[in-house]
Amino acid sequence: MRLRLEAAIPLALALLSASPTFGQSNQPDTSSGAVLHEPFSATSYVRVVKILPDGKQQFIRNVRYPIRLARDAEGRVRIDIAPNPGEECDQMQMLTPPVCDDWAVVVFDPHAQTSTHWVGGEIGYHGPVVVKLTTSQFQDAETATLTLPSQPTADTLDDPNATFQDLGEKQIDGIDANGIRITRVLWLDQGGASRVRTVHIHEVWTSEPMHLVVRIIDGDPNGEETIAGLDHVSLGDHPELFQLPSGYRTMFYDQGRYAGDDISLLGSWFVQLSGDDSSM
Repeated sequence: MRLRLEAAIPLALALLSASPTFGQSNQPDTSSGAVLHEPFSATSYVRVVKILPDGKQQFIRNVRYPIRLARDAEGRVRIDIAPNPGEECDQMQMLTPPVCDDWAVVVFDPHAQTSTHWVGGEIGYHGPVVVKLTTSQFQDAETATLTLPSQPTADTLDDPNATFQDLGEKQIDGIDANGIRITRVLWLDQGGASRVRTVHIHEVWTSEPMHLVVRIIDGDPNGEETIAGLDHVSLGDHPELFQLPSGYRTMFYDQGRYAGDDISLLGSWFVQLSGDDSSM
């Protein structure tokens, strides 16, 4: 699922010699069953924090480089991601790492059934590549960006050491979300009759109207927690984010050529914990 950006420019140069078709894109295919949702832009993060005695959070580190997300009123989605950030921007101990010199941009259009990609930044290759997706690729892209990840319920939770709690609704960064929490209590043997009580929570906040996972909290409420979520949220349409870079020749491909990395990157669309942070 990781695209090596150092290989992006050579790949783009190879594409230039692959005899693509230049010109205007095909007319949008309106047969898509895509559901339109509220437009927005935001930054998706995953970070580790320490819970202080007064309940406040102390930032420790980022787990991965932040990802920029956007969706417009037509249902198109954009993801800006640095899958392999260079040393100059790979500063995970900073709350806001420096901006990378280059990053991958992918725009999925569910109506035209295309993915468009280019490499942004000062040293990135800015020639957009528009790919007409195959039926299978289109379905994968829709699943990645439209299918909300399923969450456990009180009825599906099958763990005698865990309890389920409906947290109701609250506003997070301007988005109305509903939360659930699963609390697992375990006693760890320390030898002899000594046992230590440990508590682990897994909390998920989801917005059905916005069709987004807004925040996930995973860890020890009295120690360290890993939090994945959205910040710098801006509600409303941002059409400039879906305009192709100007001054460059756009390449068009049929039959899904070169769309594999695009589909993989779209898998990072929903807020999610990285690796095995969640044991629930």
